[in-house]
Amino acid sequence: MCEYSLLSLPNRLARTGELLITYRFSTGTVGLASTDEVDALAMRPTTDETNRLWSIVTRLFKRRSSQDAVTAVCIPPGSRLRVSQLPPSSKQAMYLAPLDELTFVELNVPENRFRDALRFAGGSVLLLQCVEEGVCFQVVSTDSSEPEFGPQVEFDRWLH
Repeated sequence: MCEYSLLSLPNRLARTGELLITYRFSTGTVGLASTDEVDALAMRPTTDETNRLWSIVTRLFKRRSSQDAVTAVCIPPGSRLRVSQLPPSSKQAMYLAPLDELTFVELNVPENRFRDALRFAGGSVLLLQCVEEGVCFQVVSTDSSEPEFGPQVEFDRWLH
């Protein structure tokens, strides 16, 4: 549902139809966040553009603290997601085409281990931690009912 290391951050449940993106949070964990929040964070102007050592260190700490402002979005196990893109190596390994639908699963692993994963139609499973940042998903359903495919206009803008 939400990795153990994301529970200390602001978090909420996913909503059907929303767009999510893989995002590395300040804890170092890759999780899902709202594309709107990540876009808003990226649009913030930086006030210090010098390259002095202290300025670089200051920017790193500012960036880390601003990441905490992004809410982790938790996905219930069994939810269906539509993926816009995965890195080419993952596509080849999973035989995944753009806009494939997959199921969010929670692996049965020892405590304090990453457990959030994606199950593809062919049965392959990929830990969410292995998905690089910036991969976009649309929440098709947060339960096991029939999929509700909404407008795809917004989702298409995330295709690369």
